[in-house]
Amino acid sequence: MTSGRIAAGALMVIALAVGAIVGLASPRQLSLGTSTAQDADASDVPRADARDDWLAALAPAAVQGRLDGVRVAVLVADGASPDAVGQVETALDAAGATEAVRVALSGDWWDPDLTTFRSELADQLGPSVEGAGGAAPAVLLQHAIVQALMAGATPDPAAGAPAAPQQGAEEAVTDLTGADGQSRAAVLLDALTRSGMLAVEGGVSVGADAAPGAAVDAVIIVAGSGPEGGGVLIEQAAEVWELYVPASLVVVAADASASEMPSLAAEATGAALSAAPGREPSVLVTSVPSIATAQIVLSLREQLDGGHGSYGALKGFDALP
Repeated sequence: MTSGRIAAGALMVIALAVGAIVGLASPRQLSLGTSTAQDADASDVPRADARDDWLAALAPAAVQGRLDGVRVAVLVADGASPDAVGQVETALDAAGATEAVRVALSGDWWDPDLTTFRSELADQLGPSVEGAGGAAPAVLLQHAIVQALMAGATPDPAAGAPAAPQQGAEEAVTDLTGADGQSRAAVLLDALTRSGMLAVEGGVSVGADAAPGAAVDAVIIVAGSGPEGGGVLIEQAAEVWELYVPASLVVVAADASASEMPSLAAEATGAALSAAPGREPSVLVTSVPSIATAQIVLSLREQLDGGHGSYGALKGFDALP
């Protein structure tokens, strides 16, 4: 995790160049680290408000062009609000990124009562999923989702992809690939869609047949509320995506009154601590709409540059990378 104070200093240089902070306090006068209006004493509330105003004024200059040419897959978990999705859209647009594909993940994706259903679906899809032999059903299903959305994608062995299955391990399962001339990605997408697991909602990579096909550079998983253990599954999904793309970011939207990490984000953050080196997703809690754009863009930029961390305008966390 890089220092929020160092990032703030870099933003200050940008702000001075464009005159974005006229009339606002300087970063030396503000606490840009962990204290917020929710966890601070009453005397610190003006400081937290001033910090958020300062960051909001910096946002346009700080994010412009930071993600030029970056193609992002946006996965929306069940329970994420339209406002949370809108924050991600706004951030990507402001930074010059392209939303390559957007997918809605249904409640079936993480409902703890449907573990058996997901395991059976993973067994059916296994022969059509490349490079994930020997993986646990939950992990294999995440690989299936990635390969359904990115035609021709295979996990990078150098990044820690599962080992190939032993000979004969898949003999009992019928290979779905190519039975009627469909591509592997089309087979996977059709099966996942029919199962009710996901629905492709749009994106520039989606053609007239509603099937995505172009590669992406990063993934953002957007969430709000979710079941117990949902944060672990989100982190697991993000870690699988790290085998295919350079960057993964989990965005959890929280109420403005939140002072501590929501349980979903706390689970994801804890699970990320045990992620394989080089495959650690970043986790961001957005609770202050005025600075969400800067938070999302700079967190994703850090991921693309090889870093990672957990962020939010919350007690114990840096607001920015």
